[in-house]
Amino acid sequence: MFYQLFYTIAALILVTAWVPAADLRHSFTDWFHLLAACLLFFILSSLWNKKSLHKYRHLSPSGIAEKWHRRLQAQNLVLLIFFAFFVHGLHLPFLLCPRFLADLLPFLQDFFALAFYFALLWGLWHLASGSMASTRIIGEGDRQSFIREQMGLSLPALLPWFVLSGLHDFLMLLPFSGFRQAFSSSTGQTVYYLTVFTAIFLFAPLCVQKFWGCSPLPPGPLRHRIEKVLQDTKTGFKDILIWPLFGGRMLTAGIMGPWKKFRYILVTPALLQHLYPEELEAVIAHEAGHAHYRHLIFYVFILAGFLLVSWFFLDFLYQLLVLGPGLMLLSFFSFLSPAALATALGIFITLTLFILYFRFLFGYFMRHFERQADAFAFRVQGTARHLIQTFHTLSNMTGQNPDKPNWHHFSISQRIRFLEKCEKNPELAILHDRQVRGSVLLYLFFLILLTGAGGYMKWAGWDDSIQKTLLIRALEMEVHTEKKDPLLLRHLGDLYQEKKAYQKALSAYHRALSAGSRDADLFNNLAWLYITAEDSGVADPLLGTYFAEKAVHQKPEAPYILDTLAEGYHRTGRREEAVYYGRKALHYQKKSHGETDYYEKQLEKFLMDQGTE
Repeated sequence: MFYQLFYTIAALILVTAWVPAADLRHSFTDWFHLLAACLLFFILSSLWNKKSLHKYRHLSPSGIAEKWHRRLQAQNLVLLIFFAFFVHGLHLPFLLCPRFLADLLPFLQDFFALAFYFALLWGLWHLASGSMASTRIIGEGDRQSFIREQMGLSLPALLPWFVLSGLHDFLMLLPFSGFRQAFSSSTGQTVYYLTVFTAIFLFAPLCVQKFWGCSPLPPGPLRHRIEKVLQDTKTGFKDILIWPLFGGRMLTAGIMGPWKKFRYILVTPALLQHLYPEELEAVIAHEAGHAHYRHLIFYVFILAGFLLVSWFFLDFLYQLLVLGPGLMLLSFFSFLSPAALATALGIFITLTLFILYFRFLFGYFMRHFERQADAFAFRVQGTARHLIQTFHTLSNMTGQNPDKPNWHHFSISQRIRFLEKCEKNPELAILHDRQVRGSVLLYLFFLILLTGAGGYMKWAGWDDSIQKTLLIRALEMEVHTEKKDPLLLRHLGDLYQEKKAYQKALSAYHRALSAGSRDADLFNNLAWLYITAEDSGVADPLLGTYFAEKAVHQKPEAPYILDTLAEGYHRTGRREEAVYYGRKALHYQKKSHGETDYYEKQLEKFLMDQGTE
């Protein structure tokens, strides 16, 4: 189940990391490559399935289901590689979403690309269901049910993104400028995200169990036994549901929902069919352990931790990587543009952080939470033999190697050995509880520490400073290869000026002039440098005013250029002209419905200097 969620999140990362180039055009060649690659993927998947059919015939139905579960994991990973090529090589979001729709609702480009990903998944599941029907793991008439089940396991991972992004874009279309301004503020965005996340946190289990095709377990002896265990362990729940995972042939159970009014207990038909009553009670006691220790709530904290770490440090790590190895890669992969390499590095860092965080940190807590739930079942029943027998049944029925662990569970043998030790020394269960509690406290301590450090870095502008350094280095490399591009030289001069590297800024601006540029913005930015530079060896307000006049001649209604000229007149003692052009700058800024605070303060300064109101 977990791989569907994580692969879907990986697909979302691939799509949201895509940045459209300014000169993109629809091409028949791109469509041809897209269709050819899709055909190649499905041919390879079909051959792969046929090759595996004869290997699974000797296994039990649950064993075959387990093997196909693993096979689909591998094929889904291959599909992700193809999908990465579609998105970043063929610009899939641009191919699928008309520009006017993307301008109206930006999230639609990502939505259409993800819809295409799920169309590919549907094809993959269709091929797999055909092969599974031939091994009688599902009936021929159950193929569509299997596909719907797989779709239901994957789609919930997109629910938070879909609600947050889609609702955000629709709210920004509302014809209320005051609301849009408040909504776009940092406070408005914080309130919005907290509200939506809280709603998703509470109501997601209700939606997910519908996606998964679950149905209530009918009244009877089995339901009565399950309810009795839940009552004895004081585990509140909304309902007990039959979970038709892999046609009901998977041997598993689950618990979903942090609060009892939104909590569901899930059991598969195979589990109900193959376990003895005491073994079923042990499994339910295990699931009750997750509720008792509030594991599901802590999983939300782990997710929140990933979001916080990403928000505070992802850009920072990305910029550090680009400033170091990234520049060497840019010189090595000279056929790639800086934008393409930056996108590739961004995806690499995001996916690497995602994999490391969930594979090791999340995996560590999952394994130990599972062991804690095992110990809880041992204490509830007063013996571990029923849960141990359940593990033996699971291993025999599914063909799993009992000595093989995975990232989110200890191996069956490890879990059995732990329970056998608890039988001999019940204090081990208490010691494990303390270990888990200590790990949780340590995690929360470092999360608070990292949040504080990340918040300080944001507040101190570290990421902005690194970003400017990154842009300067990238532009220096571009200018080195395209020495006569005046636009790049102007941008480089602007960045130097922001960092107060005045001599380098002057050099870049004058190289742009030598390259033939007579751009108003170049004149204006050079003028501002001469007028406001803090270095007396560079400052020359008279020369700056001369360039500002040339800029105003080209753009007589640009507020920022008029302001530069007014500042030049102010610093050269021409007070009346300063007031005149200060008023013009404020007038045109108001006319364009822009922010006027800066221009009002500038005019007030000029008026005070003139000695008038």
